[in-house]
Amino acid sequence: MTSTSSTLWIRVAIAVTVLAWLAYLIPSFVVPLVATGAATSDSISYLIVMTFFAFALVMYLLARQSAVRQHGRRRAPARLESHFATREGSMTVLVPPYTEEVPDVRATVWAAALQEYPKLRVVLLLDDPPRPLEAHIAARLGESRTITDRVALVLAEPSRRFRDELLACEIRLAESSVIAPEAVRELAESYRFAIKRLAAEAAEERAAGGDAAAKVLDDTAHELSRLTRSLHVAIADERRVPPAERMLELHQRLAWTFSADLDTFELDFRRTKSRQPQA
Repeated sequence: MTSTSSTLWIRVAIAVTVLAWLAYLIPSFVVPLVATGAATSDSISYLIVMTFFAFALVMYLLARQSAVRQHGRRRAPARLESHFATREGSMTVLVPPYTEEVPDVRATVWAAALQEYPKLRVVLLLDDPPRPLEAHIAARLGESRTITDRVALVLAEPSRRFRDELLACEIRLAESSVIAPEAVRELAESYRFAIKRLAAEAAEERAAGGDAAAKVLDDTAHELSRLTRSLHVAIADERRVPPAERMLELHQRLAWTFSADLDTFELDFRRTKSRQPQA
């Protein structure tokens, strides 16, 4: 049954429900009320019950109609690269202070950093005292302070490589929109390099007990693997070489995924400094 016919039958059901309610209301309540000038408690109770049932059924049918219409809408999914290609503004992601274990915080930072956004800054906020007395809090704070540096170190080499390749791609496309098969092979190799780096870091996270961070890295690698397979298809069949616009988008995808700037901001340290008397 098509969505159009389903919508039609739902409208018919709504009309039948309303007519049935009116068919009960008029002879059972309105006519006796006009004739006697008063309504019994039984008739009022029955009217309330029937009205409730009719209202509930109409609400269900309206919700069903909305679901059928929504299901019938078919939209081509937009590519992230096309969506962000014309955006010039930067975005800052604040990772709030957590009392969770360091591996969980690291997973959150990784999830924020590996977003395909052109200009992304990730700031980890720490709310622990700058010099805690408890040994376990001091150890956790020490590890937390290294999270953004560690993530930035992992991203640094791929970021430089992919940004250089993106610039080279832009220069080539400015000269000619013809895509050489060698350019596709080089791009596929860059994707494989990115996947290996993510897989290696995921293995390190998993060995250190950071299963959540490892999953974030694995998911990103899986998405890049999907794009790599499409490039391999193009390598095998030159008739399916991506157009110039798509090649640029794929280069942008790599460069943006590894381009986040990371920093740590200690809230309590700033508050402590602000309370210090001025000389």
